[in-house]
Amino acid sequence: MPAIGAQQWPTLMVIYGAGAVAVQLTFALLYAHTYRLRRPLGLDAREVVLTHGGCWRRCSMWRWRLSRSPWRLVARTRRSRDSPIA
Repeated sequence: MPAIGAQQWPTLMVIYGAGAVAVQLTFALLYAHTYRLRRPLGLDAREVVLTHGGCWRRCSMWRWRLSRSPWRLVARTRRSRDSPIA
């Protein structure tokens, strides 16, 4: 198996970040679905607070990751293109 080259790392990190965002988004959607069904599920006040907080925590994680990944790729590409060492 060939090694990962230095020029492939930015793309690899964007793919990794997209996977992490997908996992966090899935959990956020599961928390939101549970929160919507809190009455039929019979959640008590503590469980409602934990579910609501879990949804917001997951949403903030994927928003942060999503906002950072494309900029990393652009910065790395620009840096490697402007570098005098090729």
